Amino acid sequence: MFQPASILLIEDNPGDARLLREEFHQAKILNPMTVIDDGEKALAYLSEVRGRGLGNPKPDLVLLDLNLPKVSGFEILAMMRRRFDLRTVPVAILSSSDMENDIIRAYDLSACCYLQKPLSLEKLQSLINSIDDLHLAITRVDEFAPARAN
Repeated sequence: MFQPASILLIEDNPGDARLLREEFHQAKILNPMTVIDDGEKALAYLSEVRGRGLGNPKPDLVLLDLNLPKVSGFEILAMMRRRFDLRTVPVAILSSSDMENDIIRAYDLSACCYLQKPLSLEKLQSLINSIDDLHLAITRVDEFAPARAN
């Protein structure tokens, strides 16, 4: 049975989170979205991701801010890449930082893309359409991956 791809948005700015949700809705991307507003809560949520029907649902796409309270986006991304069940989840970095070191570090941690938070509504809409085209139409990798013994 087909299930729409789920999105986990980790964003501490309530205005940015609200704007992203509204723009996804405007673009008619109605995928389930969970919003978490700090890094510590995000780590707790992801540590409770389990198989079907157990714990928190595994996200199909993570939109991750880097500058979060308590725990940074880099720490969250590093933890995800260490976990067998989360390492294939695409993580798109959404950050206001344009520092080269941040961009290189994100890609070193296997982020699928690094997107600077847009300042205009047109750029935000383009960003959301790109996310839809690139990630939400894909088949989840774990559907076809062989089961791994614990």
